[in-house]
Amino acid sequence: MPSIVSMDAAGLTEQLDGMEAISSDKMHGVWFGVSCSKRHPSRVVALDFESLDLHGQIPSCISNLTFVTRIHLPNNKLSGQIPTELGQLSRLQYLNLSSNNLGGKIPGTLPSCSRLQIIDLALNSLSGSIPEGLGTLTSLSILRLTGNNLMGNIPLSLGSSSSLISVILTNNSLTGPIPPLLANSSSLQENNLSGPIPGGLGRCKNLEALNLSSNSFHGSIPIELFTLLSLSKGLDLSHNQLSGNIPPEISGLINLGTLSISNNQFSGKIPSTLGRYGSVYRARFESEEHTVAVKVFKLDQLGAPKSFLAECKALRNTRHRNLLYSLARCFYDSLHHITEYGLGNKLSTEGDVYSYGIMILEMLTGKRPTDEMFTNGLNLYEFVRKTFPQKIVEVLDPCIVPIFEDGYVHGSLNHESHVTAGSCIMQLVKVGLSCSMEIPKDRPKMEDVYAEVITIKEAFAAICG
Repeated sequence: MPSIVSMDAAGLTEQLDGMEAISSDKMHGVWFGVSCSKRHPSRVVALDFESLDLHGQIPSCISNLTFVTRIHLPNNKLSGQIPTELGQLSRLQYLNLSSNNLGGKIPGTLPSCSRLQIIDLALNSLSGSIPEGLGTLTSLSILRLTGNNLMGNIPLSLGSSSSLISVILTNNSLTGPIPPLLANSSSLQENNLSGPIPGGLGRCKNLEALNLSSNSFHGSIPIELFTLLSLSKGLDLSHNQLSGNIPPEISGLINLGTLSISNNQFSGKIPSTLGRYGSVYRARFESEEHTVAVKVFKLDQLGAPKSFLAECKALRNTRHRNLLYSLARCFYDSLHHITEYGLGNKLSTEGDVYSYGIMILEMLTGKRPTDEMFTNGLNLYEFVRKTFPQKIVEVLDPCIVPIFEDGYVHGSLNHESHVTAGSCIMQLVKVGLSCSMEIPKDRPKMEDVYAEVITIKEAFAAICG
């Protein structure tokens, strides 16, 4: 590759040859996926090459893009190591290299990118430890490293970061305790974390969900957790080594939607106050000698039906020796089958994902699956899929289309933020399409969908305030 002192758009294509050039039918010209500054057209400010089957290594000369603020290369086949030269990109704010085949360690030079707000390196084969310096990034709001081979302790510096609002470290081999002040981490499950659950988590007043499942935490549940009225989406402490009584203070989580504490070593009684939608009673069937816990739901309360379904789902797989099997029954002989649930007839979790994907596509296009235009094999999914990604503007709701136009101005959005907003829409379209795939096994898991939507939401919020 030739050495280029001043990286401009004309030389960019040559510099990316090491990534095995994108086929011409996907490029539609050398400018596809490349954004330049309007004031200085020779300065590249963003690279957006998602799902283009790129393979090979990320060239170290990417560091010549000294004005780049955004690098978005997820869902490709990139391999090798993340170049340490990325640390020279002092203006970089967004880095997404997720869903590739990258290996090696996370570059220790990344903390030199002092303006980084979002780092997403999930679903690769990265190893080693998490660089301590990441916690010193004062603007970092989202850190997503799920699905790698990372080891070692979670850096203490992450626990002292005041800017982090989402830390997702699931499916790694991390060990040791949780930093006491790691405020807003929502997903740490499926690691080898140990020690007691720090009571300092009770000071995380904005925490909406906490998942510490499938680790090796021991001791009792800190009562400080039960003062978090912000916990509304879920608390999952299952599959650990927690012990002792279930504190009665757990009933203080009045806004909690889902609670899972199964597969631990709890003893004593189940608090009768557990759950705000009903009361728990001890009972015995006349025909059997087994004692059962009966929860009577108050279905007239807002949110009670949702709580009932959540408990059925959580309890149906319970196998712990200290918990009884759940006996769930429906009084109705039949249930209404919603046509948008899926292309099959079997109700399932995959069907829920399908329905969510259709809802996203409805929101982005302003169309409904029941509209008269969808006939002769054409449905909402095919309507969007045929235009993605090059012609997606043709099917988007007219209210969204201006985001993709050069002259679009919204509030104080600068050009870089304008590019980010457009990319957020593209990522959301991709989520909708993947969720509404025809074959259920091809659809993503809901937890992965949730993580992706949160990442998109936070990226958009970062530019819109």
